[in-house]
Amino acid sequence: MPKEAIVLAANYGYVTAAETTLKSLFYHTPRVTVYLANEDIPAEWFRNINHHLAGTGSRLVDLKIDLARLATGKTTWPHINQYSYVKIHAPQLLTAARILYLDCDLIVRHSLWPLVHFDLQGQPVGMAHEINSPSFNSGVLLIDRARWQAAELTERCIDFFSHHEDE
Repeated sequence: MPKEAIVLAANYGYVTAAETTLKSLFYHTPRVTVYLANEDIPAEWFRNINHHLAGTGSRLVDLKIDLARLATGKTTWPHINQYSYVKIHAPQLLTAARILYLDCDLIVRHSLWPLVHFDLQGQPVGMAHEINSPSFNSGVLLIDRARWQAAELTERCIDFFSHHEDE
């Protein structure tokens, strides 16, 4: 079992944004394996990126998923689609002890290794609060897989989404 994994989620329609995130991630975070959860990105796209990464110690893994099989709960928010829920399923999709989930529309400006190894002080997940807001940004989540699963957070999130659709 790998100690850590970085995972993003996107479909082929969002591949340009994902490429930008991946380029910045690979540039600033050496010797990293990144998983891109997707349903429809061609294998040749991954081969091309891995060809460019040859010799760097980094690689991109094609993590095929079936969104229809991932429970999501209910939401009617237009900016949330099924790929938004991959983050809560990451502990079931990957075997790494620690998982860093990143939205694929961000720019990495420094090495992610300090974040991946951040002390969660026994908590199952780490996330950042929005500036001047009590809410948090779910676009960057650090997950302790064993604690997440022990707390049944995937199931609890889905239940919450189903019962608080408007929140």
